[in-house]
Amino acid sequence: MSALRHLAVVVLLISGCRLTGGTAPHDGSPGGAPSSTGSSDPAISRVTCDDVSFDLAVLEQPGGAENGDDPAAAALRDHLASGMETDFLPDAGWIEAVRTESRVLFIAPEGGSLARVDMQLEGGRWRATGWGGCRLRPETPMGTNIATFRVAPGETLTPETIELDVLVMELACNSGEDARGRVRDPAIIRSAESVTVVFTVVARPGGHDCPSNPETPFRLVLPEPLGDRVLLDGSSIPPRDATDCEPDRCP
Repeated sequence: MSALRHLAVVVLLISGCRLTGGTAPHDGSPGGAPSSTGSSDPAISRVTCDDVSFDLAVLEQPGGAENGDDPAAAALRDHLASGMETDFLPDAGWIEAVRTESRVLFIAPEGGSLARVDMQLEGGRWRATGWGGCRLRPETPMGTNIATFRVAPGETLTPETIELDVLVMELACNSGEDARGRVRDPAIIRSAESVTVVFTVVARPGGHDCPSNPETPFRLVLPEPLGDRVLLDGSSIPPRDATDCEPDRCP
C-alpha cells in the first residue's frame, strides 16, 4: 500500500461528515478547569494544509497529477526537475487537491506525511510560489482555532477512565495568552480501537504576536469509559497519542 493510500485509510476511519461539534465556550475561572462531555461521534470531512482547505476525500484519488497535460501540471514537472531546492520532493504520486483559475495546490506522500507545491498563475504563466511539508489539520468552524491537547501530568489512563484532566493549547497566534474561557466542547470520535478528541477555541479578535501559547487546564469527560482504546489528539491528521507531547510543545 502506498504512503498516500495508507494515510487515506487512517483518515477515512474518522471521516464521514463535517466537523461541527462543540457548543459555547466555557467561562472558566482563574483557579478552575472547565469540563465537558463533548459532542460525541461527529467526524471530519474537510482538512487544511497551511491556508488552503479541501475535502478529505481528495486523499482517495490516485496519484499522477504530475503527468497531466495542462499548463499547471507541466509547471509542476519543471519545478520538480529544477534542482537542489526541490530534490526532497517526491518525483511522482502527486494529487491535485485544490484548483481555481489562478491557483493549484498539489500534494504527495513524503514518508509518513505529505509534501505540497503551490502553483500560481502570474502574468499568464504558472510558477511555484511555495513548497515543502504539509501538515493536515481538521477544518474548524468560522471564528474558531484548532487546539492541541495532552493528558495532564499525573493522570493515569485505565480502562475505567471516563474523566481526566488535560492541557489544551491554542495553535494560532494569541500573544502568549492561554485560552481560558474560550475552549469549546470538544468533538469526540469513537471507534473500536481509539477515542479521538478534537479541541477548538473561540478566536480572539484583532492581531496577535506569536510566542508559544501556554496550556489551559480542562476537565475532559468522555461519553463512556475508555476501555482498551487509545486516546488520540485529533488536532492533526493522522491523530497523535494524547499521552505524548508534540515536539517543542511540552516543558
